[in-house]
Amino acid sequence: MTEADLDELADEIVLLFTAGEYYRGIGSGVGEVSKNFGYLAYSFLDTDTRYTRSREMERMIRAIHRGILSRDKVYETVKRIFDSFNKHTSESQKRNIYHGAAGAMTGSVIVSQVVLQLATRIGNLASIPSVFSYYILLGGGMAERSIYRSRSLNTENPEVYYALRKDDLDFLFFLIEPMVEPIMESLKVKRIYGDHMFNALIDKVGEKIKSHA
Repeated sequence: MTEADLDELADEIVLLFTAGEYYRGIGSGVGEVSKNFGYLAYSFLDTDTRYTRSREMERMIRAIHRGILSRDKVYETVKRIFDSFNKHTSESQKRNIYHGAAGAMTGSVIVSQVVLQLATRIGNLASIPSVFSYYILLGGGMAERSIYRSRSLNTENPEVYYALRKDDLDFLFFLIEPMVEPIMESLKVKRIYGDHMFNALIDKVGEKIKSHA
């Protein structure tokens, strides 16, 4: 990964923390009808994983019956992704990132305050509630998309997958994926390139947020 790549990813993370406009694309998991139908068409051809996907569909239906389709579950999904990110950052790195992004916030719980603010902002967007219907989620290829994105998450970011999987929140990941992509990419940097590259990225984020403030 080049220095330019790190700078570009750092800029995206800073934008996620500091700019409300970044959230404009949220809910594409609901609204991109053509993409949902693309997953539906692919699922008919994908005979190799048909049994596994049928089991996942059963798990999804059970999760829906247990109340997974709620705004609070979306909040929790976002929070767990940030928890995975925060677990790999030092206290000084957290201070540089979160204190810079917190604006007027004060106190010793700034990290949790900022994460809650981010989760709430994402979860409150108007396009998300339209998915919260049993029939909408299971129709039109959306369920297939949810399952395939969960499987992809397991491959690309297993740490996050298992953090979400224990409460079936992995099925909601496709809804927020575009908005948390910079965080997911940072965790991929750690997994592929190691702590040194990850720390270099996070230090860049801290410096950029400080200059942004």
